[in-house]
Amino acid sequence: MLGPVDLADWDYGEDDALRAEIRILPVVALYASQPAALGGVLGENVGARLRAFQKGVVFATEELRQLCADLKTANRKIFP
Repeated sequence: MLGPVDLADWDYGEDDALRAEIRILPVVALYASQPAALGGVLGENVGARLRAFQKGVVFATEELRQLCADLKTANRKIFP
């Protein structure tokens, strides 16, 4: 499993680091197993972007940054 040190050493580019960071967030794993339960926490917009991300849609760097920030916010709500 990746951790913060692994992310800091990522050498493929910012997009790869952001995708890795998104994948290791606990809220993303929880959403994968219980999407209906997290729909209200994530909201329709973030939920739709996360579903697209999980399906392999390619996001621009700024979109990845925003998705990561939104998911971190949701993560703090669920896992204070």
